[in-house]
Amino acid sequence: MHQWRVGIIGAGIGGLCLAQGLARAGIAFEIHESDLSIDSRDQGYRLRIDDAGQQALAHCLTPANEHLWRASCPRNARPPRFIDPGLRPQEQRVPRNWSSSTQPSSSATSSLAPPPASDLCVHRQTLREILCDGLQQHIHWNHPLQSFRADADGVDLHFADTSHSRVDLLVAADGVGSRVRRQLLPHAAPQHLGALCLYGKTPLTPQVCQALDSELLQGTTVVFAQGFSLVIDPMRFPTALPLLPAQHGSGCRLTAVEDYLYWAFIGPDAQLGGECPAGAPSTWALQERIRQITSDWHPQLRKLLEHSDPQSLSARPVLSASHIPDWPSGRVTWLGDAIHAMSPAGGLGANSALCDAALLAQQLAPVSSRKALAGAVYRYEEAMRLRVREALKASREASQRLFGGL
Repeated sequence: MHQWRVGIIGAGIGGLCLAQGLARAGIAFEIHESDLSIDSRDQGYRLRIDDAGQQALAHCLTPANEHLWRASCPRNARPPRFIDPGLRPQEQRVPRNWSSSTQPSSSATSSLAPPPASDLCVHRQTLREILCDGLQQHIHWNHPLQSFRADADGVDLHFADTSHSRVDLLVAADGVGSRVRRQLLPHAAPQHLGALCLYGKTPLTPQVCQALDSELLQGTTVVFAQGFSLVIDPMRFPTALPLLPAQHGSGCRLTAVEDYLYWAFIGPDAQLGGECPAGAPSTWALQERIRQITSDWHPQLRKLLEHSDPQSLSARPVLSASHIPDWPSGRVTWLGDAIHAMSPAGGLGANSALCDAALLAQQLAPVSSRKALAGAVYRYEEAMRLRVREALKASREASQRLFGGL
């Protein structure tokens, strides 16, 4: 075991992936999360994991759990199709970085974009449960960070319950509202792009499957409307998730998930019913938005949306970092949305956080002393900046096509 400790703020996908990588390397760590538990709040549904994200998970997870998360992924029966609200083909609006023949695994895959054949979809909560496996004793739930103080030898962490801890390296993996970023880099908050992501899921009950055209159930569908888009992805699990761990030699416990269609609108606020007021909009308000923006759409698409689970509906502003800010490399570093939030229209999203986690774990693995930490952190940050600059560029380009049909 290395004679130094990492403090991770945030038990999301990126923070947990980093923790798995540190555990494999024999590095001591602790995770502090403000949520009450792993399932205390909705954090979304389907995630798309590209080649780079898959490699990151393979680096950090145990072989059994790496096989397990892959086995949990549904497989589409057809390639993506691109249509307008009347179900007519719309191939001309496909962003260049969605091309399966040219898409780089390191910079362009979106959580909304359709996949190259090698991409996999996973239920977010399922992946998070797998990433938590074996870490339970290291995670402090309901333990929000209040403040921190870094010095030449380490970082003092102070929590809302008045407890405290000292670590040799602090990693901010606490998302777009990062408490660490607000204290150290208050000027680096992500910008609201004036756009909205409105999403939910439609349970694939026998009645819904019978009512919908089979094309909507076989693979990704992207609907290009006037100034905004809708992405639809079937999540049909070939094996009941709770049965999978035993089949793959894992001790993880997975929650059952029923088959569903994931769908997400993305576009300018004005095109999707206006900017959301402070606080979560009511279910009725979100349903009314959906009815209004799809009033003249094909009946099949309206039917899909009308059968949505009302409790699954959510609307979130699209936030993005304008650039990667500068900071003094040292005892505090970052990963994922805490430092480089991206629009889901074309950024890496979860994939970027996974890549950050794997790279940081890889850089820290050979570090044998506190004195050598600084060099490893510096190398991680330089490589992360190079990769993320390309991802932010791809995100902006894809947003222009999705919103404006350029």
